[in-house]
Amino acid sequence: MKFYVLLYCLLSYLFIDAQKFSVASGDEFETAKVLWYKKSVESDNTGFYFIRNKNGIAATTYMLHKVDKKSGKTIYIKEITPDFGIYDVFNVNGKLLVFSYDANSSFFKHGIALLLTQYNSDTGEKMGETLEIDKIISKKDHQSLDIDISFSPDRKKMLVTSEIKENKKIQNVTFKLYEVNGYIKVWEKSPITTYKNSTVSSSEYMIDNQGNLCYLFAYARSDHKDILDNYDDLNYGVGLASSQNAHTVHFEIESKGKTLQSITCDIINNDFLCFGQFSDGEIKIEDEAKRGFYMVVVDAKNLELKSQIFHYIDSSIEDKLLMNRAKYGNFLKWSTPKLFLLNESIYFVSQHQYKINGYNNFPPSIYKDEILVIKYTKSNTVDWMKIIPKISAYPEANPVNVIVNDKLNFIYYDKPENLTNFPDPNIFTRKAYEACDPGKSILLSTSIDDKGIITRNVIETKDVVVLEDQAVRDFQGNNLKSVAIPIKISKGKKRFDIINFD
Repeated sequence: MKFYVLLYCLLSYLFIDAQKFSVASGDEFETAKVLWYKKSVESDNTGFYFIRNKNGIAATTYMLHKVDKKSGKTIYIKEITPDFGIYDVFNVNGKLLVFSYDANSSFFKHGIALLLTQYNSDTGEKMGETLEIDKIISKKDHQSLDIDISFSPDRKKMLVTSEIKENKKIQNVTFKLYEVNGYIKVWEKSPITTYKNSTVSSSEYMIDNQGNLCYLFAYARSDHKDILDNYDDLNYGVGLASSQNAHTVHFEIESKGKTLQSITCDIINNDFLCFGQFSDGEIKIEDEAKRGFYMVVVDAKNLELKSQIFHYIDSSIEDKLLMNRAKYGNFLKWSTPKLFLLNESIYFVSQHQYKINGYNNFPPSIYKDEILVIKYTKSNTVDWMKIIPKISAYPEANPVNVIVNDKLNFIYYDKPENLTNFPDPNIFTRKAYEACDPGKSILLSTSIDDKGIITRNVIETKDVVVLEDQAVRDFQGNNLKSVAIPIKISKGKKRFDIINFD
């Protein structure tokens, strides 16, 4: 797992606050000097949860760490030892579900056993014996395996998706649905492997509360047969499977002369929503193609397409983004979007991004700048589009997205001069907006209300710290009153600070 250091910050700058914050410093603790953090887990009313590596890169022993939601003080730290590594961790109905795999069976020769160990979220104590959830068999020594675990919105059903690959090509995909109560397998299905004479790549596997399945698949255009050779020349479709029978439906997402990108899915208002970005015509790096976003709404119960909407980015927004196009080439690209449901309205969030090629065999760097927010009406038309100004000094610097007091909030760093030069974030000049400097930045919470009005507030802390964003990624979207921030004190010494929204 990669870790990205956002910024060194000096958090002493004063600004006119419309909303009050308090920051509580948690207990310091010793941990691995490298790759210390494994995963954050969904929070609940009692605390935040983290899985930490004990010994660094080759860790097979982990620390289950719970901190108080207001103070950041440690509630417990428990040592856990999965057989051979952790796939994923979930907080479900008062239990922490730790998924791992059996170290005694080598997948490269025989297969693996997917294991589940449950821990009491209040105490961190192990509950019962480790369960064998699934066994995946490999027929060839050089195959590899990916496993995806997801839950229905009500957390009563669980979907386990296994992908067996050979030479990066998917050979077999299997869906297995379980009832969480007792982990009883309900059904097993497989997606299509070919479509219109093309190989198929499937992704974004989801189930609703009834156990209906939705997934995306990509296939090559008519003049190509192998999807792996044509990543930029793809069509997309949606696969639907009923929970009640073997009936499966597949339909294409109509591109209408556009190139679709960054497609993903979510469940909103009991519908499956597929969404992403597009460009007019055939995409090329040097093209000045007009860009926008699309949304596909799928009725899971009846296994049918309800609507498909394309909308272009407003010219007023494009004008604020064009200044660096000449310098960075194809600048008008956007990160994979996220959807938020707030007061029965859907909000679409993405970040403006560009790529700078690496040097001396280093991989390219992705920089993410302005935040784009789109609000949809109940009929899925666009109510408004707004840009929140932000320029990153470091690649992959993502804001923390949370819902607080019925508003979308974005926690990130900015340069003090930007607040002085543009005290109203609704009015700014992109050309004059400056990138953050290491060690000279302030921490902001920027909110946007249902009318699209942007309010920017400073969050003050007493320390000069390194803020690491990996651990906050799983807290996005909840109606929170506090957010946990992992803090690096020194090499091998950390703590969790809590930002409380008063």
